[in-house]
Amino acid sequence: MTVVEQLSDYKDTQISITQKIAEFAIETRAEDIPENLYDCAKRSQLDTIGVALGGVADDDAAKILAAHAQEVAGADDVPNGATVIGQGFKTALPYAAHINGTAADVIGFSDVALETYNHPSPSICPPLWALGEKMGFNGKDILTAHIIGLEIAEKIGRAFLPKFHQKGWEPRGVTNTFAAAAACARLLGLDVKTTANALGICGAEASGMRAVKGTMSKAYINGMSARNGLEAALLASKGYTGPENVFEAKDGVMQTFGEGADGHKIWQALANPWEYLDPGITYKRFPVCTCTHTAIEATIKLRDEHNVKPGDIESVLCSTTPGAYSWLPFNDPQHKFQGKYSMPFTVALAILEGNVVLKDVTNAKVRDKNVRALMKKITMDVLEEYEKAGHTPAHAPYGCRVEMKLKDGRTVAHQQDNPSWATEPPDWDGLAHKFTANASMILPNDKTEQAVELCHVIEKLDNISRLMDTVRG
Repeated sequence: MTVVEQLSDYKDTQISITQKIAEFAIETRAEDIPENLYDCAKRSQLDTIGVALGGVADDDAAKILAAHAQEVAGADDVPNGATVIGQGFKTALPYAAHINGTAADVIGFSDVALETYNHPSPSICPPLWALGEKMGFNGKDILTAHIIGLEIAEKIGRAFLPKFHQKGWEPRGVTNTFAAAAACARLLGLDVKTTANALGICGAEASGMRAVKGTMSKAYINGMSARNGLEAALLASKGYTGPENVFEAKDGVMQTFGEGADGHKIWQALANPWEYLDPGITYKRFPVCTCTHTAIEATIKLRDEHNVKPGDIESVLCSTTPGAYSWLPFNDPQHKFQGKYSMPFTVALAILEGNVVLKDVTNAKVRDKNVRALMKKITMDVLEEYEKAGHTPAHAPYGCRVEMKLKDGRTVAHQQDNPSWATEPPDWDGLAHKFTANASMILPNDKTEQAVELCHVIEKLDNISRLMDTVRG
């Protein structure tokens, strides 16, 4: 019987949740993981590296952290360090994980688990890259650890819904910290007890408030979870201890973050089904908050089908889910970080440009007079149908009905329950095109092409140093 089958069959409500999560992380055999999950993880690896490169090229957040790391850890390459993607140097592993995790999140373009509002791979991949590069782990082992970590992150996140979000916690800083630690423990080959200690150490680290949204610190949280998860696993491997019952303990994870949720649902749901299979991980078509994507696509559809021009519009109403409504607080954004979480800004871009692309998500565009004039006509509320289905409806986590009232008296509307890349995911070539658009801002063409090819065969690589060398910049 596999560890997955054992977890599914176990009914003892007194069992240690922490222990079972650790057992899943360490004892799940690679051969028990469906082969197509490796293809999913490989796509996420490609996407996350590309988004990290785009994050370095487009924003200063990762550059500031890199300069800080060089001041603290030394200006030259750190011996036996790990690559800082796109910035041309190596540094100590925790700093590399933190910088790369921040770069992979700052432009808001990474893969996403829709129902949990989480972006798992940008937290989980960077510490695995750092360990893999320094210690010579092969690509297949890194993919396995990635799959394990993502599975744990999402099953924790599901157990927390919806109160976790309503309290203002940021999932990347909480669920992903435990997931990154579990993934690193798996890659390091720690035993179950040591892995439970690593999870316990995360109890001293997991945090992050949604109030930092709309600033660089939103991405800092993602980098922090990558760094903290890595350090927790490394410290545990050296004998550092944490509570081995951190999930179920009084004042532990379930009480503090879960608002009394049933933690046994976490381990009972692990690989039952695998998150990559159902409901799946979505790749982002637009470099803005995923909660705006259905509205953007509905707006583009109405614009094109009815030949709507900006001057034709009297008003636009975007009616979305309760969760998405609370996730988009900036009706009058003042800069690009707020613009990414603004329904009026993103929909205005869709009307004016017929698309939302990275080059237009700028401070200048947020302040552009034509954009601001159109933003004043765009409002947002909660659709009654979605509200009845819950805070984050499973069938339409970020669904939106866009209604345009036109000056000629017509009213046109379109409702879209899910982003198109959730229902029709891009194939490898589609993700490679997205990767190239991001990577080409900072890498030469030959390195960009080489990186795509190395990601395509990552499971065959004896170690990932060659891939990291290619994307170092």
